[in-house]
Amino acid sequence: MKNRALLWLSLVVIWAASACACHAQTNKPCPIYETRDFTIYFPPASAKIDADGKAVVAAFADYYKAAATSTDPCWPAMKMARVSLKGHTDTVGAPDDNERLALRRAETVADAFVNLGIPKDIITVESAGEDDLAVSGGDEFPEPLNRRVTIDYNF
Repeated sequence: MKNRALLWLSLVVIWAASACACHAQTNKPCPIYETRDFTIYFPPASAKIDADGKAVVAAFADYYKAAATSTDPCWPAMKMARVSLKGHTDTVGAPDDNERLALRRAETVADAFVNLGIPKDIITVESAGEDDLAVSGGDEFPEPLNRRVTIDYNF
């Protein structure tokens, strides 16, 4: 059992080293191991993207475009790119209204992405409504960190 675990660990180390041999020689970070948090926050009862949110939208669009035009051999094929947007709300208001508001938020971000050159066909939107709270505080709790769109991406 111990030998099997050591063999598995050795294979993982070899895979990790070979997966990015191109960057090992240059000491540059490999983009496929880089993770970034792109979250857009909203004012209460609104799907309008404010200035801070527009900055996040622009930063993500720039990140996408850099990946799409990169000649770095470590980037996966961009034809497999996917962007998933999930809208969220706080617990103020009726759950059905929050479900619709969360969806409008995700759709607003999707529209902004398309306007900045991200292909519409790689974007999906969904609503979490007031489920999946970032900060729980009970019913009718106006928590700003819950009013958001999260961006998951694969490219």
